[in-house]
Amino acid sequence: MTRILLITTLLILTSLSVYAQRPDFSERQERMQAHKIAFITDELDLTAAEAEKFWPIYNAYQAEEKAIKENLRKQLQSTAGMSDDEALALLSQQLDNEEEKVALQRRYVQELKMVIPGKKILKLFNAERNFVRRVLREYRNRRQE
Repeated sequence: MTRILLITTLLILTSLSVYAQRPDFSERQERMQAHKIAFITDELDLTAAEAEKFWPIYNAYQAEEKAIKENLRKQLQSTAGMSDDEALALLSQQLDNEEEKVALQRRYVQELKMVIPGKKILKLFNAERNFVRRVLREYRNRRQE
């Protein structure tokens, strides 16, 4: 009986500690998103009028892109023990996802052209890549310390 009580207590404490870590993760995500917004705003040198129209479009784009990436991630998790035919079907789905991402970018470029000039749209795509590189570099530097 005491073993069951001990195991139950350990399971509860473990689940509470995992649950307690989730807000920290969401806080980190929010901070990262705030840094990304600041970085992109600075890189694009958006005026207040541009920013007011730009951010709703960009946020919608990010949400759709995230859904596509999540779909791809789910597909990649299920590769264990599949046949060659299943692998080829999955590969075809992945290529379809890549085409969907490109179509999404094209659609949002069309929307963004009505809000900001073409040079700033080009800067946006460069800023996104540069932001990812910067985050990865900072992460590597922290791990080395």
